Amino acid sequence: MATENILVGYAKIWYAPVGTAFPDETTIGYGTAWGGAWNYLGDTLEPLELAVDRETFEVEIQQSNSPVKQSIIKQTINLNTTLAEHTVVNLQLAFLGTASSTPSGSGQKPYSQLAFGGETAPDVYAWGFEALYQTATNENQPVRYLFWKGSLTLDGNINFDKGAAAGIPISIVILADTTKPTGIQAGYVQMV
Repeated sequence: MATENILVGYAKIWYAPVGTAFPDETTIGYGTAWGGAWNYLGDTLEPLELAVDRETFEVEIQQSNSPVKQSIIKQTINLNTTLAEHTVVNLQLAFLGTASSTPSGSGQKPYSQLAFGGETAPDVYAWGFEALYQTATNENQPVRYLFWKGSLTLDGNINFDKGAAAGIPISIVILADTTKPTGIQAGYVQMV
């Protein structure tokens, strides 16, 4: 068994405007900023979970008690975690709306604010995450899951508890980019 193919550790989540070039596998090393328009989503309280749910149609014939053909009729890809950082930017991604900041002034405390409610369409971004791949020679390289587009939503309750951090549970639903050929409409996985 090639133990370097066993991944252990956390993932870092990044997002950018749809259409932003994915990070270059040669020049962007593991653990470094992806640069350009890519933004780090922030630290997480829970592990990142990648879930693929597939619904199929199965053809059954009278001469067999097992399906003889299968067709995928729906596939949903979700990224789920809980954000540790309670920021206006993270809340804006979860609740939509408009964030604003007021600087300090004479008799004015600085503050940030999120106005939200009534939005009918989610914001869509390019998404990606990377985990650590340690080669057979102990070189740190990234494993990157890169998605053309998806939307983030609040996925549960924000709990304000004296014995726990008030994390923001999120789910990122990956959307198909039908301008891409079949086979790459969700994105890529790169093992450097």
